[in-house]
Amino acid sequence: MKKLLFAATLLVAIASSSFAAGTAANTKAARSFNADFKDAKNVNWKTGEGYIKASFVWNEMNMESFYNEEGELIGSSRAIDINALPVKALKVIKEKYDGYVTHEVVEFDSVEDGICYYVSEVKENTKTILKISSTGDVSVYSKK
Repeated sequence: MKKLLFAATLLVAIASSSFAAGTAANTKAARSFNADFKDAKNVNWKTGEGYIKASFVWNEMNMESFYNEEGELIGSSRAIDINALPVKALKVIKEKYDGYVTHEVVEFDSVEDGICYYVSEVKENTKTILKISSTGDVSVYSKK
């Protein structure tokens, strides 16, 4: 998979506090990451405003995990198939977004808020990102 949904990264940036991640923060994050995902492969690190992100392959899944400056896990994301969404959400998407093309579906597991999903739907020149709760409630996260 080439990319994960931009909204998941944006959510992490908003949800976490801003900091300048130096070597100590990166070391803490790497230590936590190695404990969380022992068998991860192809790990790439990126420091953003308010988070440190690890992109990697784990159990044959492309994933991203986000850590704060204390090395604590903020959350992890992975691309999923649209059929893995709650049935309630699938019904809403089918009814309200008929004619749209689904570009990406991402599961985001936040340590603070639990699992939610982001779905990128595109129609003509409009990109709508839906946020779906673990119970299947659908809301518009952003629209461009």
